[in-house]
Amino acid sequence: MNRLRALLASSIVLLASCSPAGTASVQPAAGSMPLSAHGSSPIQHVIVVVQDSRTFENLFAGYPKADAPTYGSTLGGKRVPLSPISFQSGSKCTTSSLSSFSTAYDNGKMDGFSPCAYVSVARRETAAYWDLAKQYTLADHTFASTHAGDFVNHLYLISGTTRISQEEYVTGTPDNFPWGCDAPAGTTVPVTTPGGVANAGLFPCFTQFNSIAHTLDAANVTWKFYTAGSTEFSGEIWNSFDAINDVRHGPDWERNIASPNTRVFSDLRNGTLADVSWVIPSIADSDAPSARSATGPAWVTSIVDAAKASSYWPHLAVIVIWANGGDQAFYDNVPPPQVPGVLGLGLRVPMLVISPYAKRNYVSHTTYESGGTTLRFIEQVFGLPTLGTPASGATDARANSMLDCFTF
Repeated sequence: MNRLRALLASSIVLLASCSPAGTASVQPAAGSMPLSAHGSSPIQHVIVVVQDSRTFENLFAGYPKADAPTYGSTLGGKRVPLSPISFQSGSKCTTSSLSSFSTAYDNGKMDGFSPCAYVSVARRETAAYWDLAKQYTLADHTFASTHAGDFVNHLYLISGTTRISQEEYVTGTPDNFPWGCDAPAGTTVPVTTPGGVANAGLFPCFTQFNSIAHTLDAANVTWKFYTAGSTEFSGEIWNSFDAINDVRHGPDWERNIASPNTRVFSDLRNGTLADVSWVIPSIADSDAPSARSATGPAWVTSIVDAAKASSYWPHLAVIVIWANGGDQAFYDNVPPPQVPGVLGLGLRVPMLVISPYAKRNYVSHTTYESGGTTLRFIEQVFGLPTLGTPASGATDARANSMLDCFTF
Protein backbone atom coordinates (compact mmCIF):
# COMPACT_ATOMS: atom_id res chain seq x y z
CA MET A 1 0.00 0.00 0.00
CA ASN A 2 2.85 2.41 0.84
CA ARG A 3 4.43 1.61 -2.52
CA LEU A 4 1.14 2.29 -4.30
CA ARG A 5 0.79 5.59 -2.44
CA ALA A 6 4.28 6.57 -3.50
CA LEU A 7 3.62 5.62 -7.11
CA LEU A 8 0.42 7.62 -7.22
CA ALA A 9 1.96 10.60 -5.47
CA SER A 10 4.81 10.57 -7.98
CA SER A 11 2.33 10.85 -10.84
CA ILE A 12 0.73 14.05 -9.43
CA VAL A 13 2.37 17.34 -10.36
CA LEU A 14 1.58 20.65 -8.70
CA LEU A 15 1.04 23.17 -11.48
CA ALA A 16 0.13 26.39 -9.75
CA SER A 17 1.13 28.74 -12.55
CA CYS A 18 -1.15 31.14 -14.38
CA SER A 19 -2.31 30.55 -17.94
CA PRO A 20 0.79 30.35 -20.13
CA ALA A 21 2.28 33.70 -20.99
CA GLY A 22 1.18 35.11 -24.31
CA THR A 23 -1.91 32.91 -24.44
CA ALA A 24 -5.23 34.53 -25.17
CA SER A 25 -7.82 33.80 -22.52
CA VAL A 26 -10.68 32.00 -24.23
CA GLN A 27 -13.79 31.18 -22.21
CA PRO A 28 -16.14 28.50 -23.56
CA ALA A 29 -19.58 29.96 -24.18
CA ALA A 30 -22.43 28.65 -22.07
CA GLY A 31 -24.85 26.41 -23.95
CA SER A 32 -27.78 28.34 -25.37
CA MET A 33 -30.16 25.37 -25.52
CA PRO A 34 -30.73 23.95 -22.02
CA LEU A 35 -32.09 20.51 -21.43
CA SER A 36 -35.66 20.17 -20.28
CA ALA A 37 -36.26 20.55 -16.56
CA HIS A 38 -37.04 17.53 -14.42
CA GLY A 39 -40.63 16.44 -15.01
CA SER A 40 -40.60 16.93 -18.78
CA SER A 41 -37.17 15.52 -19.62
CA PRO A 42 -36.94 11.85 -20.62
CA ILE A 43 -33.87 11.62 -18.35
CA GLN A 44 -34.84 10.97 -14.74
CA HIS A 45 -31.62 9.44 -13.38
CA VAL A 46 -27.97 10.33 -14.00
CA ILE A 47 -24.91 8.21 -13.20
CA VAL A 48 -21.47 9.81 -13.51
CA VAL A 49 -18.76 7.14 -13.75
CA VAL A 50 -15.39 8.69 -12.92
CA GLN A 51 -12.18 7.25 -14.37
CA ASP A 52 -8.76 8.82 -14.10
CA SER A 53 -5.53 10.09 -15.63
CA ARG A 54 -5.79 9.41 -19.35
CA THR A 55 -5.81 11.79 -22.27
CA PHE A 56 -8.18 11.38 -25.19
CA GLU A 57 -5.26 10.55 -27.47
CA ASN A 58 -3.99 7.90 -25.08
CA LEU A 59 -7.23 5.89 -25.27
CA PHE A 60 -8.77 6.86 -28.61
CA ALA A 61 -5.92 7.56 -31.04
CA GLY A 62 -7.16 6.61 -34.51
CA TYR A 63 -10.86 6.64 -33.61
CA PRO A 64 -12.93 7.30 -36.77
CA LYS A 65 -14.42 10.82 -37.17
CA ALA A 66 -12.63 12.01 -34.02
CA ASP A 67 -9.76 14.48 -33.77
CA ALA A 68 -7.41 11.65 -32.91
CA PRO A 69 -4.25 11.24 -35.02
CA THR A 70 -1.97 8.31 -34.33
CA TYR A 71 1.08 10.55 -34.20
CA GLY A 72 2.22 13.48 -32.11
CA SER A 73 4.16 16.68 -32.71
CA THR A 74 7.46 17.41 -31.02
CA LEU A 75 9.55 20.57 -30.84
CA GLY A 76 10.68 21.62 -34.29
CA GLY A 77 7.53 20.30 -35.95
CA LYS A 78 8.64 16.67 -36.11
CA ARG A 79 5.90 14.03 -36.18
CA VAL A 80 6.41 10.87 -34.16
CA PRO A 81 4.10 7.84 -34.03
CA LEU A 82 2.33 7.13 -30.77
CA SER A 83 3.87 3.89 -29.56
CA PRO A 84 1.45 1.22 -28.26
CA ILE A 85 1.56 0.48 -24.54
CA SER A 86 -0.39 -1.68 -22.13
CA PHE A 87 -2.49 -0.38 -19.25
CA GLN A 88 -0.26 -2.55 -17.09
CA SER A 89 2.88 -0.75 -18.23
CA GLY A 90 1.67 2.42 -16.53
CA SER A 91 3.61 5.51 -17.58
CA LYS A 92 7.30 5.75 -18.30
CA CYS A 93 7.13 9.43 -17.37
CA THR A 94 8.02 10.13 -13.75
CA THR A 95 7.64 13.24 -11.64
CA SER A 96 11.20 14.32 -12.35
CA SER A 97 10.84 13.99 -16.13
CA LEU A 98 7.32 15.31 -16.63
CA SER A 99 7.05 18.52 -18.59
CA SER A 100 5.09 21.29 -16.89
CA PHE A 101 1.77 22.18 -18.43
CA SER A 102 3.22 25.40 -19.88
CA THR A 103 6.06 23.49 -21.53
CA ALA A 104 3.80 20.78 -22.96
CA TYR A 105 1.21 23.34 -24.06
CA ASP A 106 3.86 25.58 -25.67
CA ASN A 107 1.49 28.44 -26.51
CA GLY A 108 -0.98 26.05 -28.09
CA LYS A 109 1.51 24.10 -30.21
CA MET A 110 1.18 20.99 -28.01
CA ASP A 111 4.72 19.93 -28.83
CA GLY A 112 6.60 20.19 -25.53
CA PHE A 113 5.78 16.84 -23.94
CA SER A 114 8.47 14.56 -22.59
CA PRO A 115 9.47 11.84 -25.10
CA CYS A 116 7.92 9.19 -22.82
CA ALA A 117 4.46 10.77 -23.27
CA TYR A 118 4.08 9.90 -26.97
CA VAL A 119 2.18 6.65 -26.42
CA SER A 120 -1.36 5.25 -26.69
CA VAL A 121 -2.92 2.18 -25.12
CA ALA A 122 -3.06 -0.80 -27.49
CA ARG A 123 -6.40 -1.19 -29.28
CA ARG A 124 -6.98 -4.68 -27.90
CA GLU A 125 -7.06 -3.23 -24.37
CA THR A 126 -9.31 -0.25 -25.18
CA ALA A 127 -11.77 -2.31 -27.25
CA ALA A 128 -14.50 -2.09 -24.61
CA TYR A 129 -14.29 1.71 -24.58
CA TRP A 130 -14.34 1.84 -28.37
CA ASP A 131 -17.38 -0.48 -28.44
CA LEU A 132 -19.28 1.86 -26.09
CA ALA A 133 -18.30 4.83 -28.25
CA LYS A 134 -19.58 3.09 -31.38
CA GLN A 135 -22.89 2.27 -29.73
CA TYR A 136 -23.43 5.70 -28.16
CA THR A 137 -21.71 9.12 -28.12
CA LEU A 138 -18.04 9.96 -27.72
CA ALA A 139 -17.08 13.60 -27.04
CA ASP A 140 -13.67 14.43 -28.48
CA HIS A 141 -13.26 18.01 -27.20
CA THR A 142 -13.67 17.50 -23.46
CA PHE A 143 -10.92 18.94 -21.28
CA ALA A 144 -9.98 18.49 -17.65
CA SER A 145 -11.32 21.45 -15.70
CA THR A 146 -7.81 22.21 -14.41
CA HIS A 147 -4.18 21.36 -14.97
CA ALA A 148 -3.52 21.22 -11.22
CA GLY A 149 -3.77 17.48 -10.57
CA ASP A 150 -6.15 14.90 -9.15
CA PHE A 151 -7.36 16.56 -5.96
CA VAL A 152 -8.43 19.78 -7.65
CA ASN A 153 -10.05 18.06 -10.62
CA HIS A 154 -12.07 15.77 -8.37
CA LEU A 155 -13.22 18.78 -6.34
CA TYR A 156 -14.38 20.41 -9.57
CA LEU A 157 -16.59 17.37 -10.27
CA ILE A 158 -18.73 18.25 -7.24
CA SER A 159 -18.10 21.96 -6.61
CA GLY A 160 -17.27 23.64 -9.90
CA THR A 161 -14.56 25.68 -8.17
CA THR A 162 -11.78 25.70 -5.59
CA ARG A 163 -11.95 29.45 -5.10
CA ILE A 164 -11.60 30.18 -1.39
CA SER A 165 -11.52 33.98 -1.64
CA GLN A 166 -11.66 36.73 -4.26
CA GLU A 167 -7.99 36.21 -5.09
CA GLU A 168 -7.11 32.71 -3.89
CA TYR A 169 -7.65 29.21 -5.22
CA VAL A 170 -6.74 25.73 -4.04
CA THR A 171 -4.24 24.67 -6.68
CA GLY A 172 -2.60 21.42 -5.69
CA THR A 173 -2.60 18.22 -3.71
CA PRO A 174 -2.67 17.73 0.09
CA ASP A 175 0.68 16.72 1.52
CA ASN A 176 -0.71 13.80 3.48
CA PHE A 177 -3.36 11.08 3.23
CA PRO A 178 -6.33 10.92 3.28
CA TRP A 179 -7.25 13.97 1.20
CA GLY A 180 -9.95 15.91 3.02
CA CYS A 181 -11.37 16.58 6.46
CA ASP A 182 -10.03 13.22 7.68
CA ALA A 183 -6.44 14.26 6.95
CA PRO A 184 -4.02 14.26 9.89
CA ALA A 185 -3.59 17.55 11.75
CA GLY A 186 -1.03 19.75 10.04
CA THR A 187 -1.90 18.57 6.51
CA THR A 188 -1.99 21.43 4.03
CA VAL A 189 -2.96 21.97 0.39
CA PRO A 190 -1.37 24.70 -1.77
CA VAL A 191 -3.22 27.99 -2.26
CA THR A 192 -2.30 30.35 -5.11
CA THR A 193 -3.38 33.74 -6.40
CA PRO A 194 -4.20 34.42 -10.06
CA GLY A 195 -0.84 36.17 -10.19
CA GLY A 196 0.91 32.92 -9.36
CA VAL A 197 1.86 33.83 -5.79
CA ALA A 198 1.83 30.80 -3.51
CA ASN A 199 0.33 31.59 -0.11
CA ALA A 200 0.36 29.60 3.11
CA GLY A 201 -1.23 26.20 2.75
CA LEU A 202 -4.73 25.42 3.95
CA PHE A 203 -6.14 22.37 5.76
CA PRO A 204 -8.12 20.45 3.08
CA CYS A 205 -11.55 20.70 4.75
CA PHE A 206 -13.43 23.53 3.09
CA THR A 207 -16.20 25.87 4.12
CA GLN A 208 -15.32 28.56 1.58
CA PHE A 209 -17.19 27.17 -1.42
CA ASN A 210 -20.40 25.32 -2.11
CA SER A 211 -20.95 21.85 -3.56
CA ILE A 212 -23.68 20.24 -5.61
CA ALA A 213 -24.74 18.34 -2.47
CA HIS A 214 -26.34 21.46 -1.04
CA THR A 215 -28.22 22.19 -4.27
CA LEU A 216 -29.52 18.63 -4.57
CA ASP A 217 -30.57 18.50 -0.92
CA ALA A 218 -32.40 21.82 -1.17
CA ALA A 219 -34.36 20.59 -4.19
CA ASN A 220 -35.09 17.15 -2.65
CA VAL A 221 -33.19 15.45 -5.46
CA THR A 222 -31.73 12.23 -4.08
CA TRP A 223 -28.05 11.49 -4.61
CA LYS A 224 -25.40 8.95 -3.77
CA PHE A 225 -21.63 8.95 -4.06
CA TYR A 226 -20.26 5.42 -4.40
CA THR A 227 -16.69 5.00 -3.24
CA ALA A 228 -14.46 2.04 -2.54
CA GLY A 229 -14.28 3.18 1.09
CA SER A 230 -11.62 4.48 3.46
CA THR A 231 -9.88 1.10 3.66
CA GLU A 232 -9.06 1.26 -0.07
CA PHE A 233 -6.57 3.85 -1.30
CA SER A 234 -8.97 5.41 -3.82
CA GLY A 235 -11.35 6.07 -0.92
CA GLU A 236 -8.61 8.11 0.75
CA ILE A 237 -7.93 10.33 -2.24
CA TRP A 238 -10.95 10.45 -4.58
CA ASN A 239 -13.82 10.87 -2.14
CA SER A 240 -14.00 14.58 -2.86
CA PHE A 241 -17.00 15.08 -0.54
CA ASP A 242 -14.61 14.29 2.32
CA ALA A 243 -13.14 17.74 1.68
CA ILE A 244 -16.50 19.55 2.02
CA ASN A 245 -16.84 20.28 5.74
CA ASP A 246 -20.63 20.27 6.12
CA VAL A 247 -20.97 17.07 4.08
CA ARG A 248 -18.25 15.24 5.98
CA HIS A 249 -19.61 16.38 9.35
CA GLY A 250 -23.31 16.39 8.52
CA PRO A 251 -26.12 13.92 7.82
CA ASP A 252 -25.17 13.56 4.14
CA TRP A 253 -22.10 11.55 5.12
CA GLU A 254 -24.09 8.62 6.48
CA ARG A 255 -27.03 9.01 4.11
CA ASN A 256 -25.37 9.61 0.75
CA ILE A 257 -21.76 8.35 0.81
CA ALA A 258 -21.95 4.66 -0.06
CA SER A 259 -19.22 2.04 0.15
CA PRO A 260 -18.13 -0.27 -1.22
CA ASN A 261 -18.67 1.14 -4.71
CA THR A 262 -20.14 -2.19 -5.85
CA ARG A 263 -23.34 -1.20 -4.02
CA VAL A 264 -24.31 0.55 -7.25
CA PHE A 265 -25.07 -2.88 -8.72
CA SER A 266 -27.51 -3.85 -5.97
CA ASP A 267 -29.18 -0.43 -6.11
CA LEU A 268 -29.68 -0.80 -9.86
CA ARG A 269 -30.99 -4.33 -9.39
CA ASN A 270 -33.24 -3.59 -6.42
CA GLY A 271 -34.80 -0.35 -7.64
CA THR A 272 -33.09 1.82 -5.00
CA LEU A 273 -30.94 3.99 -7.27
CA ALA A 274 -30.80 7.69 -6.36
CA ASP A 275 -31.68 10.41 -8.85
CA VAL A 276 -28.00 11.37 -9.21
CA SER A 277 -25.05 9.06 -8.63
CA TRP A 278 -21.29 9.26 -8.88
CA VAL A 279 -19.30 6.02 -9.06
CA ILE A 280 -15.65 6.26 -8.02
CA PRO A 281 -13.45 3.29 -8.96
CA SER A 282 -10.95 1.34 -6.92
CA ILE A 283 -7.36 2.11 -7.84
CA ALA A 284 -7.17 -1.11 -9.86
CA ASP A 285 -10.25 -0.20 -11.93
CA SER A 286 -9.42 3.49 -12.35
CA ASP A 287 -7.13 3.49 -15.44
CA ALA A 288 -4.64 5.52 -13.34
CA PRO A 289 -1.18 4.66 -14.72
CA SER A 290 0.22 4.15 -11.21
CA ALA A 291 -2.18 1.21 -10.74
CA ARG A 292 -0.66 -0.73 -13.66
CA SER A 293 -3.97 -2.52 -14.11
CA ALA A 294 -6.03 -3.27 -17.21
CA THR A 295 -9.40 -3.82 -15.47
CA GLY A 296 -10.83 -0.32 -16.00
CA PRO A 297 -12.69 -1.06 -19.26
CA ALA A 298 -14.31 -4.18 -17.78
CA TRP A 299 -15.35 -2.19 -14.68
CA VAL A 300 -17.01 0.53 -16.75
CA THR A 301 -18.69 -2.03 -18.99
CA SER A 302 -20.07 -3.87 -15.97
CA ILE A 303 -21.76 -0.69 -14.74
CA VAL A 304 -23.22 0.01 -18.17
CA ASP A 305 -24.47 -3.58 -18.50
CA ALA A 306 -26.11 -3.39 -15.07
CA ALA A 307 -27.72 -0.08 -15.98
CA LYS A 308 -29.11 -1.47 -19.24
CA ALA A 309 -30.53 -4.51 -17.43
CA SER A 310 -32.24 -2.35 -14.80
CA SER A 311 -35.71 -0.84 -14.72
CA TYR A 312 -34.05 2.59 -14.86
CA TRP A 313 -32.63 2.21 -18.36
CA PRO A 314 -35.53 3.83 -20.31
CA HIS A 315 -34.91 7.12 -18.47
CA LEU A 316 -31.22 6.93 -17.60
CA ALA A 317 -28.03 8.70 -18.71
CA VAL A 318 -24.61 7.28 -17.84
CA ILE A 319 -21.75 9.74 -18.30
CA VAL A 320 -18.24 8.24 -18.24
CA ILE A 321 -15.62 10.92 -17.64
CA TRP A 322 -11.87 10.83 -17.04
CA ALA A 323 -11.26 13.42 -14.31
CA ASN A 324 -7.88 14.54 -15.62
CA GLY A 325 -5.41 13.92 -18.41
CA GLY A 326 -2.63 12.32 -16.42
CA ASP A 327 -0.56 15.41 -15.58
CA GLN A 328 1.27 15.48 -18.92
CA ALA A 329 2.25 11.80 -18.64
CA PHE A 330 0.45 11.20 -21.95
CA TYR A 331 0.40 13.23 -25.15
CA ASP A 332 -2.62 14.97 -26.59
CA ASN A 333 -2.78 17.02 -29.76
CA VAL A 334 -5.63 19.49 -29.05
CA PRO A 335 -4.70 22.68 -27.16
CA PRO A 336 -6.99 23.29 -24.18
CA PRO A 337 -8.85 26.63 -24.20
CA GLN A 338 -7.39 28.83 -21.48
CA VAL A 339 -9.90 30.43 -19.12
CA PRO A 340 -9.48 33.26 -16.61
CA GLY A 341 -7.79 32.36 -13.35
CA VAL A 342 -4.92 30.07 -12.47
CA LEU A 343 -6.21 26.60 -13.17
CA GLY A 344 -7.17 25.63 -16.66
CA LEU A 345 -8.42 24.19 -18.75
CA GLY A 346 -6.26 21.07 -18.57
CA LEU A 347 -5.44 18.38 -21.12
CA ARG A 348 -8.17 16.79 -23.24
CA VAL A 349 -9.88 13.72 -21.77
CA PRO A 350 -12.46 11.26 -23.12
CA MET A 351 -16.15 11.49 -22.29
CA LEU A 352 -18.72 8.82 -23.16
CA VAL A 353 -22.46 9.54 -23.10
CA ILE A 354 -24.53 6.36 -22.77
CA SER A 355 -28.31 6.44 -22.80
CA PRO A 356 -31.31 5.31 -24.85
CA TYR A 357 -31.39 8.98 -25.91
CA ALA A 358 -27.67 9.30 -26.72
CA LYS A 359 -26.86 9.71 -30.40
CA ARG A 360 -25.65 6.42 -31.82
CA ASN A 361 -22.10 6.03 -33.14
CA TYR A 362 -21.68 9.79 -32.86
CA VAL A 363 -18.68 11.99 -32.12
CA SER A 364 -19.54 15.32 -30.50
CA HIS A 365 -17.01 18.05 -31.27
CA THR A 366 -18.50 20.54 -28.81
CA THR A 367 -16.09 21.91 -26.20
CA TYR A 368 -16.81 20.40 -22.77
CA GLU A 369 -14.92 20.18 -19.50
CA SER A 370 -14.84 17.32 -17.02
CA GLY A 371 -16.25 19.01 -13.92
CA GLY A 372 -18.37 21.82 -15.29
CA THR A 373 -20.12 19.86 -18.01
CA THR A 374 -21.26 17.00 -15.77
CA LEU A 375 -22.48 19.46 -13.15
CA ARG A 376 -24.30 21.52 -15.77
CA PHE A 377 -25.98 18.40 -17.13
CA ILE A 378 -27.25 17.44 -13.66
CA GLU A 379 -28.48 20.97 -13.04
CA GLN A 380 -30.30 21.16 -16.36
CA VAL A 381 -31.93 17.75 -16.06
CA PHE A 382 -33.30 18.51 -12.60
CA GLY A 383 -33.95 22.23 -13.09
CA LEU A 384 -31.34 23.35 -10.55
CA PRO A 385 -29.44 26.65 -10.29
CA THR A 386 -25.74 26.78 -11.07
CA LEU A 387 -23.23 26.87 -8.23
CA GLY A 388 -21.93 30.25 -9.34
CA THR A 389 -21.56 32.55 -12.31
CA PRO A 390 -19.06 32.66 -15.18
CA ALA A 391 -17.59 35.80 -13.62
CA SER A 392 -16.90 33.90 -10.40
CA GLY A 393 -15.13 31.14 -12.34
CA ALA A 394 -17.81 28.52 -11.66
CA THR A 395 -17.26 25.82 -14.25
CA ASP A 396 -20.89 24.70 -14.36
CA ALA A 397 -21.96 28.24 -15.28
CA ARG A 398 -19.43 28.57 -18.10
CA ALA A 399 -19.58 25.01 -19.50
CA ASN A 400 -21.44 24.13 -22.66
CA SER A 401 -24.66 22.12 -22.52
CA MET A 402 -24.48 18.45 -23.52
CA LEU A 403 -27.52 18.79 -25.75
CA ASP A 404 -25.46 17.88 -28.81
CA CYS A 405 -24.97 14.37 -27.40
CA PHE A 406 -28.70 13.54 -27.23
CA THR A 407 -31.60 13.01 -29.61
CA PHE A 408 -34.05 15.19 -27.68
